Amino acid sequence: MILSWPSLGLAAPFLNYRIAAVHAHDPQCFTQGLQFRDGLVYQSSGLYGRSYLRVWDLSTGRALRETPLDRRLFAEGLALAGNEIVLLTWREGMALRFDMRTLAPRGSFAYRNQGWGLAFDGQRLIQSDGSAFLILRHPDTFVPLGRLQVTDQGQPVRLLNELEWIPPEPKAGVLAGMLLANVWLAERIAVIEPADGQVRGWLDLSPLTAEAGGGKRDAVANGIAYDSSTGRLLVTGKLWAFLYELELR
Repeated sequence: MILSWPSLGLAAPFLNYRIAAVHAHDPQCFTQGLQFRDGLVYQSSGLYGRSYLRVWDLSTGRALRETPLDRRLFAEGLALAGNEIVLLTWREGMALRFDMRTLAPRGSFAYRNQGWGLAFDGQRLIQSDGSAFLILRHPDTFVPLGRLQVTDQGQPVRLLNELEWIPPEPKAGVLAGMLLANVWLAERIAVIEPADGQVRGWLDLSPLTAEAGGGKRDAVANGIAYDSSTGRLLVTGKLWAFLYELELR
């Protein structure tokens, strides 16, 4: 199935994609962060009193490990940095660190702004806070290294949420080296050039939201991961019944 759309009034073009595979997804998971490595999905689910970090097998859907967060914490986006998981919290000013293999806690970082999405480009952690700016941070200390404004033909793109950096490899095609960002409530993904913050293209996920969200108010698109073995994107959302593998055309 190949999906494409006319322009929706945005300057950067919409990119066509094909749905390559569909997987069952926990419809109770309030997806905040999504990562994929070696066949395993690393996923955070939000809300106060219900937040957790989970690792599950994409091929079987079976949960392998899960750890709940303190009831006072609202889990947000996550990134895999080395052999650690770094997990943001929403308004608590705390980034939690976990062993990637065991989910054992490894301490935390403090920060001042809200936490929304997080990605790692091999050198820096990249954080969103719901604004049009991304904060670049040192992976070992979480110290800010700079900021990057995201724009589409000069217009700020606000409400940047979950993030995913795509390595510059041939399988990634037009997404190679790009930073992807869900835009909260917009049902689309921005394809961002990290060198200057300009949006180079968009992916419209509204047909997937209609299918996987079941009409639930909070079932918005959120969650982007990259499978380096296939060059496919993995996308899902809050309370979605499905996770999709996408191939760009």
